[in-house]
Amino acid sequence: MVDTENAPTPDVKENIDIEKFSGRWYEIERTMSVLELGATCVAVNYTDAGYGDGSIEVINEGMSPVLKLRKSVRLVATLPDKNEPAKWSLRLSDLSLKTGYWILDTDYDNYAVIWACNHIWLTFKYARTENLWILSRERTLSEEISNNIHAKLDEMKDIKSRKLLRKVNQENCD
Repeated sequence: MVDTENAPTPDVKENIDIEKFSGRWYEIERTMSVLELGATCVAVNYTDAGYGDGSIEVINEGMSPVLKLRKSVRLVATLPDKNEPAKWSLRLSDLSLKTGYWILDTDYDNYAVIWACNHIWLTFKYARTENLWILSRERTLSEEISNNIHAKLDEMKDIKSRKLLRKVNQENCD
C-alpha cells in the first residue's frame, strides 16, 4: 500500500522477548509485498545474525507462483533503540532503504502480527508503503485466534493496510 500521509505509530508488543520470538513462523495473511508477489508456502525464520550487536537474521522463503520453485531472501534487522526491542529496522542489503519492521503483537507460541512502513521518493514527494503480516508457528491458525487478531487490528484505525490482508496459501508445501 502506498500513501502520502505521515506514517502512523502503532503500539508494539511491550517487553518482547526476542529469544522466545525467534524461530520459524508461517505467513497466514499478508498485504501485497513486492518481494513475495504471488508466493505460496511462505515461512520466515528469525535468528541471531551472529554479529554480536543484537541484530537479527530474517530468512524469508516461499514458493514462486509460476514454476513452483523455492526461493528465499536474507534480510538483517537491527534494533535502533535497545529500549524498544519490538521496533526493528530491516534492510535487504547495505544498499537498500531501511524499513521500519515492528512486532505489534505476539503470544510467542501461536501468532505474531508484524507491521512494516517505509518512506519512498515518488516524483518530488515522499510517500510511504505499509505492509502487514499475520504469522503462525504452524501452517494454519485457529479461527478463534484469527478473529481476535482481526478485532484488535480493526481498533487500529491508523493502520490502513489492515483492510488489504489476504490469505497465504500454505497447502501442498512439502
